[in-house]
Amino acid sequence: MDALLTDSETVVNCDAIEADSAKYFVETKDDDGCITERGTFYVTDGTIRSEGTVERTANASQVKAVEDVKEITVNGSDTIKAVKGEKTYVEMLLDGKTLAERAGVRAILESSDQDVFTVRDNSIESYKTGDAKLNITILPANSEKTAEFNGTEEDAVKLASEVDNYADVPSSLIKTFEAKVKVSDSSDEPADEPSDDKPADTEKVKTAVKNGVTYKISGKSAVVSKSDKKAKTITIPATVTISGKSYKVTKINKNVFKNSKKLTSVKIGKNVTSIGDYAFKGCKKLTKVTLGKKVKTIGKGAFMNCVKLKKLTIPKSVKKIGAKAFYGCKALKKVTFKPTKAPTIGKNAFGKINKKAKFSVPKKSKKKYVKKLVKKVGVTKTMTIK
Repeated sequence: MDALLTDSETVVNCDAIEADSAKYFVETKDDDGCITERGTFYVTDGTIRSEGTVERTANASQVKAVEDVKEITVNGSDTIKAVKGEKTYVEMLLDGKTLAERAGVRAILESSDQDVFTVRDNSIESYKTGDAKLNITILPANSEKTAEFNGTEEDAVKLASEVDNYADVPSSLIKTFEAKVKVSDSSDEPADEPSDDKPADTEKVKTAVKNGVTYKISGKSAVVSKSDKKAKTITIPATVTISGKSYKVTKINKNVFKNSKKLTSVKIGKNVTSIGDYAFKGCKKLTKVTLGKKVKTIGKGAFMNCVKLKKLTIPKSVKKIGAKAFYGCKALKKVTFKPTKAPTIGKNAFGKINKKAKFSVPKKSKKKYVKKLVKKVGVTKTMTIK
């Protein structure tokens, strides 16, 4: 990001003539909510030779656009997991909306340690293993900086060059966020370290790997905790055996199959009750999904951007469909609801699916479904409910 004027003096050499930054900017806000910051620059070789003023402004809509950004999530997780030598695409949600959906703001992404990774074209390029931070700066999408100079033309050119080093945004409209980045040698997460009061061999029997999918004991049942993301078809079983004991598989954790490039078919077992946030997001070859008869919750963004998914049946057990659960599934043309009681449906759950999509619902509950399958959840006038 461009350097910003601060309260401390900054000196830049310009062919033996120094251009010193103003020691402060003064901000004013008018009755319409517009913000203006004004500062003074000067060129000196011991005495002031030339002086100029700089203004940077933002209108009320730009101010509101930035102030409305409260929270940023990146890639649906607290930590971005990257692999050494590979690119990892950065997808940000600003209070649940993509940057494109957030009119009036732009973002600048920077690495806190460029030896670990750099950022280019919204992707992380990883160079060595380690931890670093992705620094995110939110600014108005369009802003204005003007400068006026007195003195010689030569001095004006030098001042203009110096002013170009500084941001064109009022400092109060610069919001900063950060996300953790962990770069490893492979896409597999490191194994859990044994705790101080348990021997290592006890930890080993808490997981089982079948067809590239890791199942982990959680209380009296098992959860799907990890995947090598290499499988073309996935079947989540009703039960899994770990260390000679059978456990019901009841949950798919968040992000487990996210961006699985080869995955074409998923069958979810009869004991799974919860599908985690972004569990299958970005599986662009996924064409068939069979949900188990006990699924109650489909998490936020669970099947987001599965662009080849054409049809789907929501089983009777489903009570909640998270925000953007099927957002961007542009081939999704047929959705069959089995629940007699219409489930809770999150914002844009069916946003950006096929424009001519048909929703089939139980006849006795049609009125209730019609009230829930509305524009807010992504259902448009070109779609039908029957």
